[in-house]
Amino acid sequence: MQSPPPDFGFLAFLPLLLMTLPIAIGAGWLAPKFGGRRWLWIVLGLIPIVNIVVIYILPFRVCGVMLDRLAAIEARLGTK
Repeated sequence: MQSPPPDFGFLAFLPLLLMTLPIAIGAGWLAPKFGGRRWLWIVLGLIPIVNIVVIYILPFRVCGVMLDRLAAIEARLGTK
């Protein structure tokens, strides 16, 4: 049995990194919209297991900001 080449570890990790890239780009694009740090959410989106948590947290953060903005508009208009 032959041993894998020395750079095999990186080659095995490369497809996973390429699959997490869209998550990191989306998180980086959404982060300033809800007051988050762009670089932090990009890094969290690139970490393989952590990005699953990021996928679940981002929509709730965005919805929370949207509801806060709607409540501010509603208060300004005086309707309820």
